[in-house]
Amino acid sequence: MKNLGSTCYMNSMLQCMFSVPELVQIISSSNPSKEDILLGNNLPINDLKLLFSNLQKKIKKYEEPTDFAKNLKVDVSIQQDAQEFYQLLLDYLESTLRTSPVKGSAEKLTNLFTGKLIYRTKCQNCKATSDVSGEYNQISLTVDKDENNAFLEYFEDEKIEGYVCEKCNDTTVASRSTLLTSCPPVLTVHLMRFVFDKSSLSRTKVCSEVEVLRELDLHRYNSNVNARYELFSVINHIGSTAHSGHYVSYVKHDSTWWKFDDTEVSREEPNERSTNCAYMLFYRKVEGLNNSNLVAKVEKQTEEEREKELKRIQQEKENRKLIKSILSPDYSPSCWINADWLRRWLLKESNLGKINNEVLYCEHKKLTTNIYLLKRIRGEAWKKLVEQYGGGPEFVDEKSFCTKCIEKNVKQLKLQFEFKSSKKEIEDKIHDTYMGYHFYGQKKYYILASWFEEWKKCESPEQLKKLKGNFTDHIRCEHGNLTTNSELLKAVPLEVYNYFKAHFPHKFVEMSTDDQSCKSCKELEENLKDIKYRQDQTRREQKHNLSTVNRFQYGVRVFYLLSKKWYEQWKAWVEQDSDTEPIKIDNSDLFCKHHKCNFILSEQLDKQPSQRKFVIIEDYTWNKFSKYYEHVEGKIEVFIHKQKSTLTIDEYDIIPESCATCASEAEISEKKAASLFQQKPLRVKNEISWSREEKEIICSYTNTVGDLKLKIFEKLDIPPVEQKLVYEDEAKNEVHLKDIHKTLQEYGVTTYGIVYIQRGNEAEPEMEPMITQKTEKAFEGSLLNTSLRDSKKPTPPPPKSWTCSSCTFENEDMKATVCFVCETSRKK
Repeated sequence: MKNLGSTCYMNSMLQCMFSVPELVQIISSSNPSKEDILLGNNLPINDLKLLFSNLQKKIKKYEEPTDFAKNLKVDVSIQQDAQEFYQLLLDYLESTLRTSPVKGSAEKLTNLFTGKLIYRTKCQNCKATSDVSGEYNQISLTVDKDENNAFLEYFEDEKIEGYVCEKCNDTTVASRSTLLTSCPPVLTVHLMRFVFDKSSLSRTKVCSEVEVLRELDLHRYNSNVNARYELFSVINHIGSTAHSGHYVSYVKHDSTWWKFDDTEVSREEPNERSTNCAYMLFYRKVEGLNNSNLVAKVEKQTEEEREKELKRIQQEKENRKLIKSILSPDYSPSCWINADWLRRWLLKESNLGKINNEVLYCEHKKLTTNIYLLKRIRGEAWKKLVEQYGGGPEFVDEKSFCTKCIEKNVKQLKLQFEFKSSKKEIEDKIHDTYMGYHFYGQKKYYILASWFEEWKKCESPEQLKKLKGNFTDHIRCEHGNLTTNSELLKAVPLEVYNYFKAHFPHKFVEMSTDDQSCKSCKELEENLKDIKYRQDQTRREQKHNLSTVNRFQYGVRVFYLLSKKWYEQWKAWVEQDSDTEPIKIDNSDLFCKHHKCNFILSEQLDKQPSQRKFVIIEDYTWNKFSKYYEHVEGKIEVFIHKQKSTLTIDEYDIIPESCATCASEAEISEKKAASLFQQKPLRVKNEISWSREEKEIICSYTNTVGDLKLKIFEKLDIPPVEQKLVYEDEAKNEVHLKDIHKTLQEYGVTTYGIVYIQRGNEAEPEMEPMITQKTEKAFEGSLLNTSLRDSKKPTPPPPKSWTCSSCTFENEDMKATVCFVCETSRKK
C-alpha cells in the first residue's frame, strides 16, 4: 500500500487484518444502512470493503488507501500508534456494523477477536473467592527476553494488601488472578514497548530483545482453557524512540512469510529468535498442532459446513427463481394487488393474513389511481396467492380503474402544466431583458425584487395565493418618488408587467425607467455620506494625535488624569467598535460626594496600569483632548515637584485634593471585588523561560490550583508537573500554591497580585491523570474519536413534495393541507 505521508502504521495494520479471511468476509458482506444511503454518507467501511476487494483481485502493483483515510478523517501527516489504531478501528467497525442491514455482522466481528475472562480475588484468611467477569480483545505483555516468561508474568497471581473480605469482614491479604474462560479464533498479543518515563515525563521505547513464540499453548499458563495458536502475522516498529520510526508487517500465506513495507513486498521471515522490533503479534487458533486426527476432524467439519452452505445457496436460488416467475413482466392476463401486503410477503413476514385489496377502492368504489398503493402481477400469481392466503376483491387489467378519477387527474395536471408553462415564459422574457435580447432600448417597469424572488419559488396556483404583499410595494420613497435603493428594484418589460397586473389586481404603483429617483433622498444620502466621511476623518485624526497615555515624560511638570471608563468608551469609538461619539470628557467617576478625588494617587501608581482607575496624559495631549471636547466634567491636574525617573514621581500636588475617607472606602470595596473575581485576567509570569514572559490567564476565585495549572498548560504549554506556582501580593509577600485541590480564594489570590511559574523539583502524582487527559490527542478530529463518532447524526433532508393518498398527485406545496387536484385531506 502507498504511504500517504506518515501512514505506515495504517498500511501495516490493514495488511495484517486482510490476512484474516473471516474479517474480510464480514467487511465484504456489509451494506450501508438506509439512513446512510439517504444522507449520502461516505462510510469508511465501504472504502475498506473496496480496498480489500482490490487486494484480492491484485489489479495494481499497490493500492492507495486515500479514500479510506479521507473519509475516516485521519490526519495522514501525523505518525500514530499502530496498537491504538487497531483498537479504535475495531471499535469503529463494530459500531458501524450494528447499523448495517446485514444482521449479526457486529456480533461476528466481536466473536472473532474477543474472548472472556474472570478476575478472581481470593482471601488468604477464609479462602473465600469473588469473581468479576470481563472481556478482552488483546493481551498486553511487558517486554521480556522471552515471550513465554511474559505470559507467565501476565497470569501470575497479584498480591493485594489491606483487602477487606466480604465474608469474614477481616482486613487481610488477598491474591488476585486472571482466568481465561474462552479464547477467540484470532488472538492479538501486544508487547508494551512504549511506556511513560516519570524521570523525563515523556513516552519512551523499551528496546529490549524478545524471543517470539511461533506456536502458543495457553493451557500452559491457564488451566481453564485448552487453546492452541500459531503465529500468522507480526507488526514491527523500527526505531529507537516512541515519537518516530517506521512500521512494517510480516504475514504468513500458506507456508510462506511475506514482508510488507508500504509499496515494497518481499519474501522474508520475521526474526522470532531475538528481535527488538516486534510490537504486535497475531495468532490463529488451531485444534491441536501436529495432530493428524484433529486436523482431519477439522477438515471434515469444514467440508460439512461447505456442503451445508452450498445447499442453502441452492435453495435461495430456487426461491428467487420462483419469485421471479410469479412477478414476470409478462402481465397477460394481469391483476392488481395491495403493494404493502406484497412487500411484507416478499420479506417473509409472519401473520400476513388475507390479501386486503379493499384499501385500493377510490371514493367511487373503483380501483384507485394511486400507483403507490398497488402493484401489477400476473393473473397466475394472483390465483396462487389467493389459494394460499385468501382475500380480495379482484381487480383485473386496466378496466378496473376509475374513469372519473382519471378525468379529474388529467384536468388538474393540465392546469398545473399551463401554470408552469406561463411561469417559464415570464422568466424567459425577464432573462432576455437582462441579457439584452429583443427588449433593448424599450421602456421597462419596476417591480419589487424580493417579491419577484418569492414569486419564482411558487410551483402551484395555491402557493401564489399565499404570496405576501404586492409586486410594487416599497418602490416609492416617503416623498412619493422612485426609491434610490436600486437593490429593491427589478426592471421588467411591459408584457411581463401587464401579466402581473392581470394576475394580481391589487392596489399597485406604476414606476418605469423614465421616472427619476427622488432628489430629496439623494441629497439626504449624500449628507449622510459626508457626515460619515467627516466622522472617520475625526477618528483617524484623534487616534493619531492622542495615542500617548500612562507615561511620565521626564522633565514634564504637569500631567492630567482621565477616567479609565471614559477613556475606554472613547477608544471604542476611535477604533470603530462603537458608533457613539463622546460629547464631553467625563471624569465624574473619579470624584466622591465631597467633590474631591476618591483615590490616593501614590497607591494607584503602585498598581499595574490595567488595574488603575484612570489613565495619565501629558499637558500636550490634554490640550488636544480639550480642543476636540471643550466641555470637561471634572478636571484633575497633577503638579510634579520631584521626579527620579520616567516611571515614578516622588513629590506632587493634585488638584482637587484626595478625600482620604472616601478613598479608603473605595479601596476596601475594590480589594473585595479583586478577591471575588469572576472570569477576570490574572497576571502570570513565566520564570522557566529565558524571556520571562508575562501573560494573563482568565480565571475565577473558585478555580482550584489544579485548574490554574491546566489553564497555564493550555496557554504556555508547560506541563503541570513542571509548574511550581508562587503567588506574590501587593505587599511583596509570597505564598506557595502547593495543594492542587485548594481554591485561589483559600490562598488569598487576587487580581492585584502576580503568580510566578518556577520549575518544580518533583512532579505531583495527583496531576498525572490530568496530564494524560490533556495531552492525549491521538486521532483527534477523526471518526475513530468516540465522542465525534457518537455525536448526533445529521437529519435527512426534508421532502420537497407529498403524494396524495387518493389521486396520487405529487403536491409540491409542503404546507398545503389538501390535495391541489382532488382536494382530499392530507394524511399525517
